[in-house]
Amino acid sequence: MRWTTLRGLEKLSMQAMLTFAAMNLKKMANWTWKRPCPA
Repeated sequence: MRWTTLRGLEKLSMQAMLTFAAMNLKKMANWTWKRPCPA
């Protein structure tokens, strides 16, 4: 990650983990809502 709001390797890795966690949560939410209902 070239451009970040934080400086330092430890802070950068924390920002990257939070970013990827948010992306995974978004994927899971989309997957959950797009499944057909088992009616």
